[in-house]
Amino acid sequence: MDYSKLNKFLKSLKDKYNIPGYDCCVYYDHRYVFRHRTGITGTESGKRVSTKDLYFTQSGAKLIIAVAVMQLAERYKLCINDKVCDYVDGIDPSVTVRDMIRGFSANLQDDEGDYSFSSIKKLIENTAGMPFADFIRDNITSPLKMTKTSFEVDEKAAGILSNQYAGGNHGEDLKRVLEENLGYLITSVDDFILLCEALCAGGTSKRSYRLLSEYSVDLLIGELIYNETEKPGAYVTVGYNGTLIIIDIKRKISIVYAQHAKKLDTKQLEMYPELRKIAYECTGVDTWSRGYNVFG
Repeated sequence: MDYSKLNKFLKSLKDKYNIPGYDCCVYYDHRYVFRHRTGITGTESGKRVSTKDLYFTQSGAKLIIAVAVMQLAERYKLCINDKVCDYVDGIDPSVTVRDMIRGFSANLQDDEGDYSFSSIKKLIENTAGMPFADFIRDNITSPLKMTKTSFEVDEKAAGILSNQYAGGNHGEDLKRVLEENLGYLITSVDDFILLCEALCAGGTSKRSYRLLSEYSVDLLIGELIYNETEKPGAYVTVGYNGTLIIIDIKRKISIVYAQHAKKLDTKQLEMYPELRKIAYECTGVDTWSRGYNVFG
C-alpha cells in the first residue's frame, strides 16, 4: 500500500477547492493505514489542525442515532414496524419506526415534524426509559472509547471546536453555530472512525464490544438508513458540514474525512468521489465507478 497519491491529493485541497483545514483517516482490514491533516481551524488565531479538533457532523448524527434505534430493536424495546405514535405523542399514525429512521437520516432537521431530531430523540428516550444523552453514552460512545463525542458542547470542547467557514472564507460566531447545529454530532475523526470500524466489522468493535448484530448492521446499511450509494454492503454519506463517511464492509475499508468548511459549491463537491477513488487505489483493492454516491 502506497498512499503518496492520496497525500498529494489532500494537500491540493486548499488551492484547488479553497478548504482551510481538514483531517482524513483510513482503515483497511480493521487496521489504521493512513492519516493526514493540515491547515488551520480559524483565521483569527491561526491555530493549526490537530488530531484533538472537534467537528460538527450532520452525517455522523444520522448514523449514531440510527444505531441507537437498532440497539433498542435488538433489546425488544421497539420493533422497526411499530407505529411511532405508540411511543411519541403527536406523530402521524402512519409513520413507523422504519419510516422515521429513513426520514430522519434523509434530512436532519430540528423542527417538531415527524422526522425531526426532536421526535427521534423522544422515541429513544421513551423506549429506553432514560435520557437521550445517557443512552448514547452508556451504549455507544463509552463502550467504544469515543471520549470526545457528544451532542452538546461544554466549555472545554468549545476550545477545540473547529470554526465553520461558508465557502472557506468567513468564520462564524460559535454561539450562533451551536444554535444552528442543534441535533448535530460533535466528534473527532479519531472518535468517529471507531464507530465506523465496529460497523465495518459486522457490529463488533476491536475491543470485542458488540455494538449491533451482523444482521442489524446489514439491515441498517442495506435498507433502513438513507444511503448515498447503491453498492451493496457499503455506506456513503457527505454531510452538510463537509464530512465524508465511508463504511465498505465487503472491502473492509472505513474512511472518515472532516473539515470546517460548509455550504460547498458544485466544484467542491467533486472532491469526494475523487478522494474515495484515490484512497481505494492506494489501498490496492478493487473499486467501483457507478452508483458510488449522488455526486458521481
